[in-house]
Amino acid sequence: MDLPTSQCWLEAPIEPPTSTHQANLRVLKTKTGRLFVGKMKNNKVTKWVDQIRPYLVSGKPLQPMEGAVRVCIRLYYTSPKYLLPKINKCKELVKTTKPDVDNVVKVILDEMTKCGYWLDDSQIWCITIEKYWSATPKVCIYYDQKTQNQ
Repeated sequence: MDLPTSQCWLEAPIEPPTSTHQANLRVLKTKTGRLFVGKMKNNKVTKWVDQIRPYLVSGKPLQPMEGAVRVCIRLYYTSPKYLLPKINKCKELVKTTKPDVDNVVKVILDEMTKCGYWLDDSQIWCITIEKYWSATPKVCIYYDQKTQNQ
């Protein structure tokens, strides 16, 4: 997908999430013994969100976007050493192993909503998620608002 060069690009030089919200759900017990499904306090997702939050906060728009929003997320995972020659040759090598993109995107969009990029993630009308192996890990996010002419 070719995207316009714009100020709506956000790049975080961190390893993309390897765990998802779903992977961190557990059956927990209250002090009274009642069972419920919840998230553990110290989990991989929480630690990853703590890493990306400063980048999201620094790149957020002055006002939350209203209306339809388009988002493109590119996840560059650290590659195993045996893939480095291939990556050097072709620059981008598609990653087809876990984690699943549909689970990873929830973590990112939920945090962008909390940071104030848009009012609610139901505003997203178009989303593209791409996973690549890379020598340099990073998370790249492009976002913009749908105009009348698009």
